[in-house]
Amino acid sequence: MASNQYANSAPNQNAPSVLPSETRLLRPPVTDADFDQYLVAARDTIDTLRNFTWSKIIALDQARKHRLECTDAYKRLYFQHGETVAELNSMASKNESMDLQLDEANKTLSFYKSM
Repeated sequence: MASNQYANSAPNQNAPSVLPSETRLLRPPVTDADFDQYLVAARDTIDTLRNFTWSKIIALDQARKHRLECTDAYKRLYFQHGETVAELNSMASKNESMDLQLDEANKTLSFYKSM
């Protein structure tokens, strides 16, 4: 049976995820120019987000106005449809009444012709 010779050894000190303290000390300090660049980048990001948000607000407002216009048009058409249906029902009942009168007139005419 092969033994694991590295089982009790110390961890690798040169692992890439472990930075020695000297490496942290070698980082350049943040200068005012770097900080200014960060501020400019943050301002640009905020401006971009503000413009994006306003464009979405404007688009939503236009969509709301369009929905309201469509709702108004639907209400007008629904009312006109109701009036048209009522008018057609009235005409249909008048037509039935006139058909009955025509039948009565035909019966009367045929009665007089048969005399």
